[in-house]
Amino acid sequence: IGRLRKPLVLEDAQLDPRFQGWGDTFQVHGWIGAPFVYHDHDQLIGYLTIDSLKVGAYSQADANIAQLFANEAAIAIQNALLFEQVRQMAITDPLTGLFDRQYFFEVAEREFQRSQRYGSNISLLILDLDYFKQVNDTYGHLIGDEALRCLAKECLTGLREVDTVARYGGEEFVILMPETPLHRALQVAERVLANIVRQPFRINDLEITLSASIGLASRDEQCFDLETLISRADRALYIAKNSGRGRIVAWSLAEEHNGNLMEAEK
Repeated sequence: IGRLRKPLVLEDAQLDPRFQGWGDTFQVHGWIGAPFVYHDHDQLIGYLTIDSLKVGAYSQADANIAQLFANEAAIAIQNALLFEQVRQMAITDPLTGLFDRQYFFEVAEREFQRSQRYGSNISLLILDLDYFKQVNDTYGHLIGDEALRCLAKECLTGLREVDTVARYGGEEFVILMPETPLHRALQVAERVLANIVRQPFRINDLEITLSASIGLASRDEQCFDLETLISRADRALYIAKNSGRGRIVAWSLAEEHNGNLMEAEK
């Protein structure tokens, strides 16, 4: 069917060797197969099949009607695929392939409201690469861009499907973690930071060493909106950057009142 790009009618499929080994089809006799073809590119994207228990159930006229339906279905399927591709491009950072800042805010607002409604945990991690300007100044922006791609691919993937990882801007990244208390978010931050500093990134013939600072925050009873959650994580990041870099700092209400923040140094 795929090679011919035309509908095929079988009077009795049980007598056709092409029909053997198709699973539990021993009762199928009359059969039509019509290919879904995207005609602009002559691209085969699937099949429409119709079967019957009756021998000789379908004629070529029936197959032609099935093919008309398959042609319309192929257009609808291709349009849906193109729409999804355009949508994915609209919410994706073109450099790293992660979600972009705008999409992050859409998801984060929705998840934060859900967390408030059900009283569930939600945590936010903000990561900023340390001294990344030196990478660009030393090796050039093309190498710097490749380093960001490597970081996104090797260190910021492999999280849960419910987590949202996005490029926040420049060399800053965010990870939104629904249903995650602070101590669990700290474990994620430690794992991400360990992956970054474990070994140099190999780019062309170069070995690029990266370091990062991370700020963490989780929603509590005093955190009434997403802006507050982000502000807390950002403040924790600021403390991490200004107390030696290459470390994790987590915001907490008690520690903030005491003038300190919880810190994990790596």
